Amino acid sequence: MENKDVDTSRWLSERLSRLQPDGDWRPDVMLGLAQFREGRRLHRIGMRRKIGIAVVFAVIILAVLVFPTTRSLAARYASACASLFSGLSNTGTNPAYSNLDYRKPAPAFDLVGTGGQHVTLADLRGKVVLLTFWTPNCNVCDIEMSWFKEFEQKYGTDRLVFLNHRIAQGADSVVDLFGGLDAIPTTLLIDKSGRIAVTHGGFCSWAEFDMGIRALLNES
Repeated sequence: MENKDVDTSRWLSERLSRLQPDGDWRPDVMLGLAQFREGRRLHRIGMRRKIGIAVVFAVIILAVLVFPTTRSLAARYASACASLFSGLSNTGTNPAYSNLDYRKPAPAFDLVGTGGQHVTLADLRGKVVLLTFWTPNCNVCDIEMSWFKEFEQKYGTDRLVFLNHRIAQGADSVVDLFGGLDAIPTTLLIDKSGRIAVTHGGFCSWAEFDMGIRALLNES
């Protein structure tokens, strides 16, 4: 065993001793320096590229946080993504849209409409009502109410009525009429018979609202 190890060591030493450069070989200093400089240049380019990408992302994030328009656009993209994932994960129909047992009669409210006139629940029979509760300085409220105005124009005021109630500080008789709110904004979809079909608390996607409105409008 020991002789075998000695022979192996001797063979390895002989092989290593032969690994010598040719007699006429000389180091190419200029080539090595050029390769070193090229490596440094490529490294600097890569670093500048990474810094540039980081700066662009930082500017985008600041723009989204600072400017209302970009916040609204970002919210729309987020809403579209949420709607897409929701559609992929749940293709069934919301029972509240199709099963009347899920619906409860809306309280007999008296609100001021968009034209400044008083509107009661009885006045709106035969129409789908989109009623939202909001507060000032609520970006989500502003985004959703812009959608609701578009819905009203899209489907017509003779079929869809959009009402909004600004929540008062302290006691609010309208909020109490609906049993209080768990989130701001809170939006109700009321069917043609005056029953609450769906209650959306907090931010909801444009597609979800549109699906519910169309489902209620198509009811006889």
